[in-house]
Amino acid sequence: MKIEISNGAERTETRQQSRHAYFLAAEALLKYLLGKSDRISTLIMCRGMDTELMTTDYELYKAFGSIKSYDDVTRMKLVKLFENVDIVSHRKENREEKRVLTHEQVEQLRKQALGDDKNG
Repeated sequence: MKIEISNGAERTETRQQSRHAYFLAAEALLKYLLGKSDRISTLIMCRGMDTELMTTDYELYKAFGSIKSYDDVTRMKLVKLFENVDIVSHRKENREEKRVLTHEQVEQLRKQALGDDKNG
């Protein structure tokens, strides 16, 4: 909603903007953090005003928990992630507890994130 006041008269204008909303799952977050997808990196780092990015704390937990000590994750990527992506509570959104991340899940997630070199 835009409210404009000029010459003592108030005019209200409602604009319906079309927004693009994206939910970022752990695989997409891991691809971003490891620099394996130009598309996802551009989406997060250059988020437009008409774009809404969202994830949950659980998806972040799975992505961060899948990073290995030899992965090159820069602080700047983390800063941009927290700057441009809204993070909501998994418990509140899904009304369920978070499950513990297993080694098998980590390997599966890394395989998904690293296994496709289509850069998408």
